[in-house]
Amino acid sequence: NLDVMHIEKNICDALVGIILRLEGKNKDTVNARLDLQDMGIRPDLHLEQDDDNSVSMPAAWYSLEKQESAAFCQFLKGIRFPYGYASNLGRCISADGSRVQGMKTHDCHVMLQRILAAGLRGQVHKDIYEAVAKLGKFFSELCSRKLKVDVVKRLKAEIPVILCKLEKIFPPAFFD
Repeated sequence: NLDVMHIEKNICDALVGIILRLEGKNKDTVNARLDLQDMGIRPDLHLEQDDDNSVSMPAAWYSLEKQESAAFCQFLKGIRFPYGYASNLGRCISADGSRVQGMKTHDCHVMLQRILAAGLRGQVHKDIYEAVAKLGKFFSELCSRKLKVDVVKRLKAEIPVILCKLEKIFPPAFFD
């Protein structure tokens, strides 16, 4: 179960990093955009050459704008948990959404399974919200105290669909 929590932390960090466009924690880089160009997919995300011979990255539909990031982070800062359930996420997140640091494995576990989808609802496109919500539900069921064989079979059938939905949204560099 600890291995699953470490996987959840990596996934949560990657999701938060790419959605909030966090410097140093974002998988949406120039190289990722060049990979998309090389593969000939998602032309809306290809690098654009400006008049002054410089290159810019167009805004990605899976990343929040500054005011949306601030609203999402205010939501996270406002969450309170019962004593001992999880740490105060507000201390890990800056109000403007420019910095997320110090989230422990258990914080990411709670965030991915319970909070992330709720915070993103209405902030991101419906497809992103649904994929993140299904991923959180998958991990929630996988980490339950009692796991039934029929549930494991269903989860095994569901995870490729969830991954395909995520692959349609995020760049290939997201999946490392």
